[in-house]
Amino acid sequence: MLHIFNNFSKTTFTIVQPKLSLFFIAILFLFFSCGEAYKISDDIAAQLPESIDYNYHIKPILSDRCYKCHGPDEKTRKANLRLDLEEGAIKKQLKNGGHAFVSKSTKRSGAFQRIITEDAELLMPPEESNLYISEYEKALIAKWIEQGAEFKTHWSFIPPTKSKIPEAYDNPIDFFIEEKLKAKGLSLSDPTQKEQLFRRINFDLTGLPPSVEAIDNFIKNETNSAFEKAINDLLNSKHYGERMALDWLDLARYADSHGYQDDGMRNTWPYRQWVINAFNNNLSYDQFITWQLAGDLLDSPSQDQLIATCFNRNHPQSQEGGVVDEEYRIEYVADRTNTIGKGIMGLTFRCARCHDHKYDPISQKEYYQFFAFFNNNDETGIVPYNGEASPTITLLEEDIKKKLRVLNTKVDSLNQLAIPENFQQDLRSFIAKKETLNNNERLLADFSFESEKEINVNDIYLDKPPIPKRKKTDKKTFAYFNNEKNKLDANIWGHEDERPEFVEGKFGKGIRFKGDG
Repeated sequence: MLHIFNNFSKTTFTIVQPKLSLFFIAILFLFFSCGEAYKISDDIAAQLPESIDYNYHIKPILSDRCYKCHGPDEKTRKANLRLDLEEGAIKKQLKNGGHAFVSKSTKRSGAFQRIITEDAELLMPPEESNLYISEYEKALIAKWIEQGAEFKTHWSFIPPTKSKIPEAYDNPIDFFIEEKLKAKGLSLSDPTQKEQLFRRINFDLTGLPPSVEAIDNFIKNETNSAFEKAINDLLNSKHYGERMALDWLDLARYADSHGYQDDGMRNTWPYRQWVINAFNNNLSYDQFITWQLAGDLLDSPSQDQLIATCFNRNHPQSQEGGVVDEEYRIEYVADRTNTIGKGIMGLTFRCARCHDHKYDPISQKEYYQFFAFFNNNDETGIVPYNGEASPTITLLEEDIKKKLRVLNTKVDSLNQLAIPENFQQDLRSFIAKKETLNNNERLLADFSFESEKEINVNDIYLDKPPIPKRKKTDKKTFAYFNNEKNKLDANIWGHEDERPEFVEGKFGKGIRFKGDG
């Protein structure tokens, strides 16, 4: 019994502490190792995989139904329970002393008990969420717990390991195919005809149909190595690299145009050829990725390593003069960050650009730490109408490279020669004389803006051919030529408000242009 005294009304209130409710007792009972046993029906058990993998089978369920309230986002997290990390899902002790998932015990796994309970007050996910975990999915989680509740980090962070292949299989691929067929309740089909098999491997490895002659040669080859020879021939074909490059160029968002506004031509086809050559030359995966992400940062990078870095420049680029240069440059950096996250790291990285990731353990801070790596490029956000946006490289034919190497060798040898003293004196004298030249002696051209009435066209165009005669037009025309005097009338500049202004310049008067004048 608890007494509370109210000073204002001089009244004593009495609050009687009730006995533990049945509801509260039910919660305690549920969490203190007295959970409900879960029985998987025979029908569902027959559908379950033999081995349950956390990333492949369990994480998709938790991510879709549980992470909203028990995931990476601390602003929406409830009960201080985080199921996307092993610390919260397996190791962390809950307030009541239990754990969310306990190895080999569905009865002691508090989170699982909340999933299978029939009590609407305890059920997870709650009914008002409109989320539902099916009986098959419950059985998956139960079997995963019974098999040890092994938690795994994100799949793309796990180094690949070689699987154990039974000795009965000469070809390891057959083992994996049969295992998957068994899991799907399927069996191997009958052996196909020889010419059909040959067509399939041609399409798989080159994307092209075989010639009639190639089919005939394959059918006539009755040796045991006929199939192996056909595959090796296709792997050695230049079309193999073209076929393999298709998927990678999609991931690399390669295009022959810039993608924005005028969608002008993008001259980056050497990168496409580099990808094809990389597959045909069987370039190792670590080099294939390293060269594309940071080939220019290698010691003394080769031309191929520089070309490979075009991977980072395949994003859309704008040619529109009115865009904010820095805004688009930042968009390009974000594109690189997102592409690497999704295409190579297997992560939906771009979500963290605006906030901590809701479903993957990536903070917004980590996003911009990664962003910074791609933000060290000396570039602009606008592509010029003539040429390509920086940075660019000039590619030379092999014969030109040889000539340049010869010339550079000669220059290097000449640089080693001692310069005669009299030549050095003459050079110093010439430089001193050049510094004393007055402006008129050094002047190449002089255009005066002292007169607001007319500028002599022949003074402007110097020795170019005479300007052709044109008909006099209205004042909307930028300018017109006087047929008699062959002079440019500087007063007719188009719209009245866009006429240039004659202002005081550095030397005499200058001219200030406005609008489209």
